[in-house]
Amino acid sequence: MVDDGEVGASPCILNTKDLSSITHGSRKPMSDFESPFLGQTDDQIRQWMKDQTTPNFAKYTFTILDEDTVKNKTCRVGHVDDDRILLTDFYTTMVVRVPIEMATVSWESYEYVGDNVYDRAFMDSH
Repeated sequence: MVDDGEVGASPCILNTKDLSSITHGSRKPMSDFESPFLGQTDDQIRQWMKDQTTPNFAKYTFTILDEDTVKNKTCRVGHVDDDRILLTDFYTTMVVRVPIEMATVSWESYEYVGDNVYDRAFMDSH
């Protein structure tokens, strides 16, 4: 979503694949819903992102919240033009997604792409 002119600055947990039906970011408390992305691979989600042309949504980056988000307090950040995944904590996802989306920082600049968790402690130490 757009916030202060920056696409992707306001997170929105998608409970539908119909982006035109979304009028604002996610609100607390959220009602129970079944994700339309359940059972899909990173590549399937990446392809879905590539196919979207709805304005005001991130075009290049996405964050996957899954069972590891709850269990390990981690989530995965993907980019439509790269098959790597950045494993982050939730705070760091909010910090790194927008600069990657806006191309003000290179996807390759994150040395923790892969199995290591890019978390707030690591981010604050660099």
